[in-house]
Order: sequence, then structure tokens, then C-alpha cells
Amino acid sequence: MPKYCPTCNRSSAELRFYGSFCEECSRKKFSEALADSIEITRCKECLKIRVKGQFTAENDNSLEKAVQQLFRKQDIKLMGRSPKEVLVYISEDTGDGRLSVEKRIKLKHVKALCERCYKIKCNYYEAMFQLRGDSSRISKVIRHVEALFERNNEFISKMESKDGGIDLYLSSKRLASEFVAYYKLYPKMSYTLSGQDRSGKKVYKNTYAIHL
Repeated sequence: MPKYCPTCNRSSAELRFYGSFCEECSRKKFSEALADSIEITRCKECLKIRVKGQFTAENDNSLEKAVQQLFRKQDIKLMGRSPKEVLVYISEDTGDGRLSVEKRIKLKHVKALCERCYKIKCNYYEAMFQLRGDSSRISKVIRHVEALFERNNEFISKMESKDGGIDLYLSSKRLASEFVAYYKLYPKMSYTLSGQDRSGKKVYKNTYAIHL
């Protein structure tokens, strides 16, 4: 005995049914139940978007993941995008098979600061290179430092001219230590207490006095 859709009165002889409703009405109800807009958190400085708690460069893959994290029961595939909306293919398993629709979803951009950009704005640093000596060698060292820190998503927070050289304020003392070891610079070391971490352990800033 055929089923009849309570919405459009079509029968199961004409269309596939999902529960009590025909395929077309089921798709419409499915689409209407989905959000018409979503919020995407974007760093207002570097324009990266937040995906699973981490800021990453925006591309088709990262935007798809950002949308997916807001649809927990459904699977998402990005079909197209613009600055204001995305076109997504959304599917979900039901007791009568897999139901899918294409839907345009508006993007609401929430401005924030990623950790890196926040640190840059606050002139955050963990180590300092006091570079003194030959100016051409100092310039060469600075170029190598910039390249290393950029590759590792770190930064030079400040650069100050001093008598006889340059002071570089660096965001990572781990990278600073690796740099002097790799180039065998043998600096004079000193340490300045900068505070405590959440566990109460003392935190120090490292100063490397390097004569070139």
C-alpha cells in the first residue's frame, strides 16, 4: 500500500520517502532546519580564521573545516564561496537513507586577534640579541634571524639602533638559542626575571651579547 506525503500528497509510487514525508518535502524541511548564517572568527590583523581553536590561513580547506565544526550531525562539502557567503553540500544519515541538500549560508565575520598578532601588538619578547661590531656582519645576522623566525611563525618584535650596533627583541628564546648554537656565535649570556607562569614557575628573558 503506497504512502502519501502529508505536506504535498504525493505518493511513494512517485517519489522516495524519508519517514512520513516524500523526498522533496524532506529535503525542504531538512534545509529549513539548518542555520542560514554562521559566525567565522577572523584575526583583524593577519586575516587568518579560527578552526578548532587554532588560527590558520583562509583557503577552501580551512573554510570548509570552519563551517563543518558548526554542523555536528551533518557532513559538509564546500561547493563555492564569496566574502559574504558559502555554498555548501550538506548531508545527513537518516533511518531511511542519506538526505542531502545544497544551501547558501551567510558568513558573519567576528573580529579578534590571534595569539601571534596580539603578541606583536604588545611588543612581546622572550630574548634579546645585542649585536655589536662590524655593521655588514650585523646586517647579515639580522637577515638570517628574520628568515628563521618567519619560517617558524615567530617574529622580531622590536629593533633598536644602539652605539656600535643593534638590539633585536625576539619572540622565542628557543629559536634564539638554536640560532646562536647553529652559527657558533658564543655570546655572553644574562637573564632577567619577567614574572611567573600559571604554575608559579619563574620566567626569565634571555639576553645574548654577540660581538661580530
